[in-house]
Amino acid sequence: MDKVHVSTPSLQIFHYNDLDEPQTHIRLLRIYTAAVDGAIECELQYWAVEHSPAYSAISYTWGDPRRTAVIAVNGLSLTVRQSCALVLCQAHRYGNAYFWVDAICINQSNEDEKSYQVRMMGQIFRRAEAVLACVGHHSSDSAFLCGTLKDHEITLLAIVGQLDSSNTAFWPQFRLPNSTLHQLWRLAKSIAWRLRFTLETHRRIFAAVVAMLERPYFQRVWVAQELFMAKRSLLLCGFDQCEMVALEGLLAISTLSDWGTPRSDAAFLYSVGYRFRNMPFWRRMLYSVTQNIDPDGLLGYSGAESALATPLRYAGSCNARPEESLGRMMNIVQMLQCTDLRDMIYAIVGMLGASIAERIVIDYRNSTFGVAVDVVPIIIGESAARGVLDEAIDTDGDPGLGKVLQVLALSPDDSQYTTAIAARSGNETDITLVSHPVAAFRVDVCVNHWAGHRIWQAGKVWRRGSEDICEKLDRHDAKPTRVIKVEDERGELLAVSSDRVRNGDWLLESVTPWSSSFPGMVLRPAISGKMEIVSTAIFIRSDYPGASATAFSTTFDAEDLATCLYHYTSFWGHSRREVAFPVRPIGIGLAVSPDYPGGIYRPPEIIQQNSEFYHASYLRGKTPADFVDYFAVRLCCETMSSYGEVLMTKRLTVVQPDELGARPNASSSTSAENVGLSIFATANGVGNQHLTLELVNDFPGTVNGYVIGKDSNKNVIFLRPDGSYCSSFSSDVALRLNARGGTIKVTLPDYLDPGRIYLAAGNLHFSGGTQPSFTNPNDQDAAVQRGLVEFTSSSTGMFADLTFVDFVGLPLGMPLVKGDGTTATIKGSKADAVASVCSAMKTQSSKDGRPWSSLCQVDSTGKALRVIAPIHHPAVFENYWNDYVNQVWSYYGSNILTIDTQSINGKVSCRVTGGRLTCDRDEISYAKPTASDIFGCDTGISAIPPAGESDVHKAVKARLCAAFSRATLLIAAGNVQPGVGAAKYYSQKVGNFYAWAVHAAEIDGRGYAFAYDDVSPTGGVQQSGMLVDTNGPKKLTIAVGGW
Repeated sequence: MDKVHVSTPSLQIFHYNDLDEPQTHIRLLRIYTAAVDGAIECELQYWAVEHSPAYSAISYTWGDPRRTAVIAVNGLSLTVRQSCALVLCQAHRYGNAYFWVDAICINQSNEDEKSYQVRMMGQIFRRAEAVLACVGHHSSDSAFLCGTLKDHEITLLAIVGQLDSSNTAFWPQFRLPNSTLHQLWRLAKSIAWRLRFTLETHRRIFAAVVAMLERPYFQRVWVAQELFMAKRSLLLCGFDQCEMVALEGLLAISTLSDWGTPRSDAAFLYSVGYRFRNMPFWRRMLYSVTQNIDPDGLLGYSGAESALATPLRYAGSCNARPEESLGRMMNIVQMLQCTDLRDMIYAIVGMLGASIAERIVIDYRNSTFGVAVDVVPIIIGESAARGVLDEAIDTDGDPGLGKVLQVLALSPDDSQYTTAIAARSGNETDITLVSHPVAAFRVDVCVNHWAGHRIWQAGKVWRRGSEDICEKLDRHDAKPTRVIKVEDERGELLAVSSDRVRNGDWLLESVTPWSSSFPGMVLRPAISGKMEIVSTAIFIRSDYPGASATAFSTTFDAEDLATCLYHYTSFWGHSRREVAFPVRPIGIGLAVSPDYPGGIYRPPEIIQQNSEFYHASYLRGKTPADFVDYFAVRLCCETMSSYGEVLMTKRLTVVQPDELGARPNASSSTSAENVGLSIFATANGVGNQHLTLELVNDFPGTVNGYVIGKDSNKNVIFLRPDGSYCSSFSSDVALRLNARGGTIKVTLPDYLDPGRIYLAAGNLHFSGGTQPSFTNPNDQDAAVQRGLVEFTSSSTGMFADLTFVDFVGLPLGMPLVKGDGTTATIKGSKADAVASVCSAMKTQSSKDGRPWSSLCQVDSTGKALRVIAPIHHPAVFENYWNDYVNQVWSYYGSNILTIDTQSINGKVSCRVTGGRLTCDRDEISYAKPTASDIFGCDTGISAIPPAGESDVHKAVKARLCAAFSRATLLIAAGNVQPGVGAAKYYSQKVGNFYAWAVHAAEIDGRGYAFAYDDVSPTGGVQQSGMLVDTNGPKKLTIAVGGW
């Protein structure tokens, strides 16, 4: 077959029309003319995949992007790669009327459509009448090979028919026969095959097979899934066609059968007939072994091992069971290739079991790092289910997180990774959280097997052990340093960490040898009873934990963990040199392995006998600046997004951090039942004692503040300017800021849950605890402009949120100084927020004819006073959502809606049956929501069941409310919630456009505009206005006029 030279008359350029429903429709190609040296004319049609005509799917490699051809599609010109033009010529010879080829049938420039269509790849290839494996032109005797496959097709297909189609594991390389009887039958057929041909023919067959399997087609990761899904797969080489499965049959009959062990019958024949190896008969019998097969029965040439590990074997496995382990599947395909590293995951989704596949959202808007964040919890979960969490952090394990890091290698400009690093870096007093959802909606990953000891400063260094031991050392005034060294009890260098550590912190090390993959951790007790991760640590050598160690578990946010692993790997990977080890001491070969670059695992008695063996310089090639740069990146994106916990399985010696001022009692012990009473005390005592509330007036006019809430007895109280509080309202509870520039500070009570802080440009009145109305025009405070902050202050910490759920009023901003001295800030609404939102509501009314403009409230002069949320004007929006809700109910009557709980509950599948939306593991089903249900998020789909609600229900209702409010259920990638980013919110003809306008009027886009505005995809932009600190917050400031 000659090279393709396509000539097409000058035509207008073809442009794609969007698929109306890319999640259910596909494009199919009809080829009218396809000449190798002439024009290629095609027609592109749109079909619902369920009602599509018979078609063939084309599997091929895209080839060199610089070599292109122009074809005619619907009478317009479309530029494709030459490899694509070639497969169209090959397919046209095949004769099927319709074809599906990804390069043409998917609009590759539309990321949303591409994501949807790639999710459907398994369905597309499964429904195809045949999959055409187009491997290219004839070369290297491929015509002879195709002729051999066709001539002996019946025999070769019979061989494949006796193989176990359910076995697709990495070993054995060829699939096993179904039974011992079939094994003996195949062995007899194999001997007959070897005797059928001359030695020269055997050489020719194997040379052609080697050349075929070294083609780029068999190194492509997508090929495995495409052939796995095929009802029938045909090999198209040049203009020859033959059964792809016959190629596996040829290899099976020519080479080996495994008997379930890593030894082949070919190798057995070789050992038996070695003495006769020069006889023509045995040379024919053993040619495959002596020339092409190693003693384990694997093809011994470049590329073939990785090729046969997946694509060719899957071609005969159309009825195979899906792989139930993502880690094992990644291990199988790791040697295959793809242009886009994300496809190393996306290309295997169709071969995974449903429970795994539904947890992987194919979204090409995610970077490689974003894909890794999704994959990490799955790999850890698989390891945990098998009880081998140690294995999950092994870079060489099978499977393991190290495999993820190797397969999904990051590029230096990976946008999501650089954003994640930025969110964990920066000034100690001004941490900007730019990539992370609030704690309530995180994906948690539990990792066990940690051993911890407390560390204390002893002069210039830090020591592991009790403070009593450290007190006996000579103390010196240590110069401040950004990196600290930790020694063990013998004074030997153990680890390096950041200067964020404090006396009494816990230094944790993985108790397995896999510290080369995982850094150490430094933990500190927090008020909540959990342990805050204040820093990572680099262990210079691993150390046997000993009986005195305390067991810990850690719970990582998936993004925290992925960022940590990549950051740690890059630290060693960029400049680390090989370490020259001393000669291994005699007698400890099984106990010591210097092959682990991050440490050595050994019992203490070996250390004493051979201490010089463990002083190799693991810091070679590293400068102090390298460590400073490394520790500048924290593990947690926000306080307690990841944390540790003590596993109280034995009696512990408990000591207090020295910041408390009390001397620890090293001899005291406490039971597991009450250990938390002392171990989790903090420097600031319990709760939010002495938390300062500061109000700042940057507004042109007098401003009054009002703090109201419920005390621990659920009684309503008001805070006075002197810090005292009373149970009834009076004028002296106003916190008066006077003119612009005025400030006032007051100490909050230890407990207010819930609490509200009103800021008003005038006086407000709270009759009997009833708060002033903003919807009643006859209320005495109706004309007073105001703003609102909601908060909870208790022993668990401070939770404050800037809220516009009810209305937009005075512009407010809100920084919080945390217990560790850092500051987190919600910048709040712009100075002209009310006018801006009101203008947006009027514009929206003119667009859709809906009464959005009625949400604006004005004063006596006609100036915009506030904009109220649509939940407070329900009558005028009564039928607003009806059409959209009906469409949602119709669509998810035949499609699955996946709710990602972003927690240990994983993903939940939902579907409309009997007129109600039913979700797995949710105790209630959902009727169609009304406008009040959607705008309010507290009735209907968001109602609390009378018998209480499970964690699954809490997660489902929040995500449903957010999805309806933002109208993301019917857009691309909307079948997973939360799935799309903020750029896609409010992009449809319906939506909570009040919330959209509110976020547009915020300086940083943050502040609650509806009840569940804190729902966001993992790693997505956070839109809520929540500030949290559970470690003794110091000061909450509210600035009137914005921050």
